[in-house]
Amino acid sequence: MRQRNGLEWSDRNNCFASVIQGVAKLTPEDLALLEKIFARVCERRGSLQTPPLAQESANVVISLHQSKIRNRFRLEAMLTGKRCP
Repeated sequence: MRQRNGLEWSDRNNCFASVIQGVAKLTPEDLALLEKIFARVCERRGSLQTPPLAQESANVVISLHQSKIRNRFRLEAMLTGKRCP
């Protein structure tokens, strides 16, 4: 399996998949957006992103999205502490 910055890709995908199962009525566009943001957050956090932290990140991404925050840059900034462009 490919590993990047301490978290295997399959672990990251499993964390996201387990969280996404409990969310009703996501459009394909919403799902693609959330997956992209989650992947970028995991990459930015690097070795600090262990499976429990990845699970928490997935939960936060979903919660923010359910709170009607839909802007990709804003979501990513909220999760990483980076400034929104």
